[in-house]
Amino acid sequence: MQGVDSPESHAETDRQMTAATTSSLSIPNGTAYSLKLTALSHGWINLDPFAWDDEAETVSTRIFLPSMKTATITVRQQDSRHLVVAAQSSGPLTEGDKSFIAGSARRILALDQDMSEACALALRLDKSVARLLERGGGRLLKSPTLWEDAVKTLFTTNASWGFSQSMVRNLIAEFGTDGAFPPPSRLAGVYESVLRKRCRIGYRARYLAGIVERWLSAPDSDSLAFARLPGLGPYGSAHLRVLAGDYSQIPIDSEVRWYCRERLGCKTDGQIVRKFSPWGRFAFLGYKLARQARRVNWIG
Repeated sequence: MQGVDSPESHAETDRQMTAATTSSLSIPNGTAYSLKLTALSHGWINLDPFAWDDEAETVSTRIFLPSMKTATITVRQQDSRHLVVAAQSSGPLTEGDKSFIAGSARRILALDQDMSEACALALRLDKSVARLLERGGGRLLKSPTLWEDAVKTLFTTNASWGFSQSMVRNLIAEFGTDGAFPPPSRLAGVYESVLRKRCRIGYRARYLAGIVERWLSAPDSDSLAFARLPGLGPYGSAHLRVLAGDYSQIPIDSEVRWYCRERLGCKTDGQIVRKFSPWGRFAFLGYKLARQARRVNWIG
């Protein structure tokens, strides 16, 4: 089977994906992969429309398709190098839908990420992290689109986890379709006051409206991961960059400060940065994977 990072594999995935069928994906570069470690890598699994079935060990989410229909993607692990993606749609799928589903699955599971360099570095810096990577860990669960990651990041700034979950749930209920996260076009032209009242997101309504405007005007939305989006600030910007695959900065918030103070003796943000500077462009992975390896990983 071709790796999912090859054009041939992408095309085959698109051909196989239909309304009620399944598609097998293999892991790039023949490396091991753990769906469970990816799903439980951070709090995104506990934000709608994501769901983790602990008994079946499956990840699922609902997405809005280019044809204006919705589909549920469910992923299970066949073995350490193969995943099975099932897509159930609300109607017949177009070729564009199939391509979007395949790309969404690859992004959600971070299948195009090569962990070999991070693993080599971990062998020198932290053997427990190296063992985690060798077991198929190290990847972070992502939303199907960078847009969804950006809005969820906004909703996690200056908010309790319960409030973050409520804001995401309200946005889907008010502007989503069949439980799928709304695309930016659904929020185009919606007044700040309407967002504030209907979604109960407080001051973030102004920033959400600004992010919608930026997204609709951007020719390449991926580049927005490295732009200063309204309302995100240093933490939110660093967090979004992490979800876009840039691990050079640690998004430092109260949870990071707590862990580094209690477990590592770092009392300032500067000390946290210096602590993980040997990891270079993998600084965030050095922090995050150490928590996973030591079973003190916070996921909401």
